[in-house]
Amino acid sequence: MWRWIVASLLFAPLLAGAGEADNAPRVKRVALQEFTTLTIDIVPDLGTRLVFPFVLDEQPRQGEAPFTMTLTNGVFKSDRKEGRNVLVLTAPPSRDGGDMSGYLGDLFISVAGYNITARLRTVKDWREHYTDIVFEPSEEDRQDLIDAAVQRRLQALESEYQRKLEALEQDIDQRALAKVAYLALQDAEEDRVKEYSRMVLANGDRLVLSVDSVLGYDQFSIVPFELEADTLGDVKILDARLFVQADSDSPAHLLPTSLQVRRRVEAGERVQGVVAAEQSKLMAYEVIKLVVLTDQGQVELTW
Repeated sequence: MWRWIVASLLFAPLLAGAGEADNAPRVKRVALQEFTTLTIDIVPDLGTRLVFPFVLDEQPRQGEAPFTMTLTNGVFKSDRKEGRNVLVLTAPPSRDGGDMSGYLGDLFISVAGYNITARLRTVKDWREHYTDIVFEPSEEDRQDLIDAAVQRRLQALESEYQRKLEALEQDIDQRALAKVAYLALQDAEEDRVKEYSRMVLANGDRLVLSVDSVLGYDQFSIVPFELEADTLGDVKILDARLFVQADSDSPAHLLPTSLQVRRRVEAGERVQGVVAAEQSKLMAYEVIKLVVLTDQGQVELTW
């Protein structure tokens, strides 16, 4: 008798541990195919989580239907959060505590080109219950899913970039209009310049750059100029730059500017343009140089 008592004391913890291990959450892996069928046994009060290799409600690829799900028996419930790749199935126990085993229902899911049909069944034996069912695509499908996810991310980044670019352009336009309104309320201080410069091209053609005056505002300076193309062919204006020196011994400093001019100058034509600099009191500098760059070379004017 005492041997039986000792054996019971020794093996009881082991048997209890084995029972706890059998009752631990279990995972079942299912190969995901275009048409996938399976049976899901659910113990009331427990739940089964379906894990997919993609977000369920993300934008489907071209030709694919969006996520749809149908449960045929109200005994079974589903819970799903947006932006997730899982959904949870449950069979809540009856309020009167009656037997819930033996209920059947079908679960139909269509998502990402896959069609899943699951027969749901309530059972008493928790050993037939799986906590997680993980759907695993083939290696080829997995790579397609990765490529599709990368493409969606790139499209999202491109959309976000375009949105920010449009917002930035709108902000720039608003700032430009604000500056125009500011200038309209200001009286310009005009300084006469009356200078011109001529550049002779290798073929004997000439470009003549002239500046009559500089308009000064509290925060801005505007340099109207005229470019004459004494040439046989058209000339294309590429850019214009404005350099200043505090005195003749100081290094030249390039000012941030904005150029407004018709870019193509026809042979024998004169065009007028404007260089605007966010620099007050431009004429306070001892040396000012305007450089107009063209596809035929650059012409400089210093005053």
